[in-house]
Amino acid sequence: MGYTVKLTAAVVRNLAKMPASVGTRIFDEVEALAQEPDPTRHVKKLKGGGQNPFYSLRVGKYRAILNICDDVLLIVAVEVGHRSKVYGSTDSFPGKNRGPAPQNDIPAISREKSTRS
Repeated sequence: MGYTVKLTAAVVRNLAKMPASVGTRIFDEVEALAQEPDPTRHVKKLKGGGQNPFYSLRVGKYRAILNICDDVLLIVAVEVGHRSKVYGSTDSFPGKNRGPAPQNDIPAISREKSTRS
């Protein structure tokens, strides 16, 4: 019995924007991963993520960011895109445990020209 694959709305939107051959290849790779008995052996674990870590699946120059839930045999694709852009958006992944934004005690510096008298 394989894993079930779920795609977030953002993934569906990004796949539709990609060239058809690339989108199909990414989807086929995720489906093939779902048939593996241990899909975590074929992906790279990303730093952070807490209890539910994220994994990266390489498909040429593109990446699929996945959340693999072994308890319920579920793979959730949370982001897909070119490797240069996909990792920057990991802060907004669903389920990412983030605390409040750190407060910066350094005052803002004005970049306006100062006039000397």
